[in-house]
Amino acid sequence: MDLFVKEFPRLVDEIRVALERKDAKGVERGAHSLQGCTNNLAAQMASEAALKLERLARAGDLVDAESVLQELECQLERLKPALLAVRQEAEKRPF
Repeated sequence: MDLFVKEFPRLVDEIRVALERKDAKGVERGAHSLQGCTNNLAAQMASEAALKLERLARAGDLVDAESVLQELECQLERLKPALLAVRQEAEKRPF
């Protein structure tokens, strides 16, 4: 969880740069990475947004990709406090 919280902003930045460059493959790669990570965390809404972005990029549709990236960023920001809360709860438990 900590690694994801630390790394997802970098992945989002990479996607944004790829969008600015009109690099569909770069957008697709970044979205695919985020989709896998969010799927592993059972973050369904974020995972679905990442998958939607990945599919748009694969199809070369970068016009709609910007709004989907905004949706993904919103979902990731909503996910972050939940992950931090889970970590805090886990730290309280005795082993």
